[in-house]
Amino acid sequence: MNRARGIAVMFFICIIAAPVAAQEKTVDNYVVNFGILSWEQIQRDVPVKPATHTEEYHYKMARETAKMHGGGKKGTYHILVVIDDKNAGRRIDNADVRVTFIGRFGPETIKLQPMTMDGFAGFGQFVRLRNEGPYVFNVFFRFSDKEAFREVRYAVQ
Repeated sequence: MNRARGIAVMFFICIIAAPVAAQEKTVDNYVVNFGILSWEQIQRDVPVKPATHTEEYHYKMARETAKMHGGGKKGTYHILVVIDDKNAGRRIDNADVRVTFIGRFGPETIKLQPMTMDGFAGFGQFVRLRNEGPYVFNVFFRFSDKEAFREVRYAVQ
């Protein structure tokens, strides 16, 4: 993935609101971007009437994220994973992506849903976290059932 695309991906992760976390790591020539936003951060931007083109885009992203995956609820967080194939120079839009973390009642594994917004592809889901953290999120992904999962670990304060 070239530098400009990397910046665009991080902008996509951060455009909705200030992230709790946004990190990028590489495994087996796949660049994996991980981001997490609170429901409250997303909602803060939904009622704002946009005055500029940038604010309009920000508003659109917040509104779309608020409706994804059946919508979030107060106290939930939206996890976003974006995967790029470095060798092929393309965004991955079809994969089995899962995230494991310690949730309210112990370890949880969730399957992320494919999502697209304004030409960007990624995988996401709303989750409930037990407290402010710190957290370790293990992202697992594969492209077929015959393949082993690749793993990337993110520590979030």
